Amino acid sequence: MEEEMRAFFARAAYYNIKQYQIAQRADLQPGTISGWNKKGKTPQLESWLRAKSALEEMIAEKTA
Repeated sequence: MEEEMRAFFARAAYYNIKQYQIAQRADLQPGTISGWNKKGKTPQLESWLRAKSALEEMIAEKTA
C-alpha cells in the first residue's frame, strides 16, 4: 500500500493536481488526503478507491 500511495502522490504532482482538488472531486474532507501523505495515515478502502478514481478522471481531462 505504501508504494501505491507514493505512486498516487507522484502522479498527482506530475500533472500538477493538488490534494484539495482530488478531495473535492472524490467528495472527501479537505484534510483527508494530506493526512495520508504527511501524517502517514492509512486510508479507508472506500476513500482510497474514490480518490484514485478522482485522480484518474482529472488526469484524463488534462490529457484529452
